[in-house]
Amino acid sequence: MAEDLLFKTMYQLTAQLKGAPLREDEKQGIAEEFSKASGSPYEKAISAMSGVLHCEPSLILEKSEALESVNKMLQDIKAQADAMAR
Repeated sequence: MAEDLLFKTMYQLTAQLKGAPLREDEKQGIAEEFSKASGSPYEKAISAMSGVLHCEPSLILEKSEALESVNKMLQDIKAQADAMAR
């Protein structure tokens, strides 16, 4: 059950980073890369996604951090706009 949820989430994140839905062969590639990778389940997940995306694992982490920053800026803009509306 936990593994199913992990793979579902990996598929969703990989599709977001790719900018398009995953093909079945890409989903299969994630499963294969995950089973071949070493390390913790988290490390294996990052390795599997980066393998399918043909990128360095660090790129996934960098994009995640950038999205967190964007989300924080949007929250700040909303708060500032709400303050102006008062």
